[in-house]
Amino acid sequence: MNNETAAPNSRAALQVRQRAGSLGWRGPLVLLAARLVFAWLAYGLVGALFAALGKVNPWESAAGWWPVYGILIDVSCLGLLAYFLRGEGLRLFDLLSWSGRWQRTVLLSVGLILLEFMVGLGGGMLLTTWLYGSSQGNPPLVAPLPGLALLYALTVFPVVWGIAEEMTYQGYALPRLQVLTGRTWLAVIAIVVFFGLQHTALPVRFDARFMLWRAVSAALIGVVVALAYLRVRQLVPFIVAHWFFNLLTVLLLLLPPPA
Repeated sequence: MNNETAAPNSRAALQVRQRAGSLGWRGPLVLLAARLVFAWLAYGLVGALFAALGKVNPWESAAGWWPVYGILIDVSCLGLLAYFLRGEGLRLFDLLSWSGRWQRTVLLSVGLILLEFMVGLGGGMLLTTWLYGSSQGNPPLVAPLPGLALLYALTVFPVVWGIAEEMTYQGYALPRLQVLTGRTWLAVIAIVVFFGLQHTALPVRFDARFMLWRAVSAALIGVVVALAYLRVRQLVPFIVAHWFFNLLTVLLLLLPPPA
């Protein structure tokens, strides 16, 4: 069994397809910006719908619904991924590069959760204090949602979002940009920048300080995740860790407000 068959998303296999002409710049560059573009389009669609329904403050209200309308972002990105992967002779499943070893997958997932938690907590608290004057000063990321929407945000959203986002940035764009540029650091910077920019629209708030906070806090996690993925080259643990933090974000809605 050759490298191409054994690990279709490995660096060696990508280099083979690059030399064969089936791997080019168009797919990675499109997917690099796709989630940011789709996030704004989905927000605009939901905001316009809320306005048409006569909802008070429709654009502000729409922003907090991103865990629900995020399915539009995910489906669009997965569709683009499937399209570009077909040109390489691959399927979405090939991005997982899963070894089939559950024990290693569990250990890697737990390790990633702990690592991301430490970086997110430490870096996030410092950043929040710098921008808002308090480690608890940042605005909430998700608005209170009604029953069925909240149920969806707790069950479907964490899974689908984790799969689509990790496939887009780590599974697809990062390793291909590494091969195409020939520079790991350049590929990592590109992923981190666009990963941070995407979060300025999750949720959309026309507030420079909030957008800076979202971009930088996401970029801190993005650096760790990108470097870890290039080391591990297995996507499942990253999806599991992403699912955990997505779920945690929505669960924080259920906590009573501070006295």
